[in-house]
Amino acid sequence: MLLDHGTHLVYQLLDIAGMPASVSAWTGRLRHAGLRSGGHGVGAVRISRPAGHHVLTWAARARENRIRFVGDAGAIEWTGGELRLERAGAVERLDCSAELEKTAYHRWFAGLFEAFVAALDRRDPGAAAGPFLEDIRRVACVVEHAYLAARNGTTVAIPDGA
Repeated sequence: MLLDHGTHLVYQLLDIAGMPASVSAWTGRLRHAGLRSGGHGVGAVRISRPAGHHVLTWAARARENRIRFVGDAGAIEWTGGELRLERAGAVERLDCSAELEKTAYHRWFAGLFEAFVAALDRRDPGAAAGPFLEDIRRVACVVEHAYLAARNGTTVAIPDGA
């Protein structure tokens, strides 16, 4: 679950707030006669300094992604395909639900593929990876520390420069 969908939440938090100082996590399996498969995973990841809390489950009634960043001047939230900005007592809304349809995916990836092919044409494999390898490394670091924290039942520090 954390590797499947949780990574998207992790890189969004890292993009906004940088690498955390520590992470704690727990995982479990739900066993309930009403669930169609043998068990569903559930887990939570808590990131400190910057603060973040992720709850992930396969056992929900419906698929939902909700992300909320709160700061001194307001909040920004993504839920149900709507992006909402709250500041100074006003709320701005942007409907992005059409971009979540599979028919829109080609637009997401077109620029990535174009840049990748152009870098290969220039024979520059480093540019082909772009900034994405560093993003992948940072997310993998947080995820690995979260799994260690869940396994040991402790909060795990993430070393500076990790």
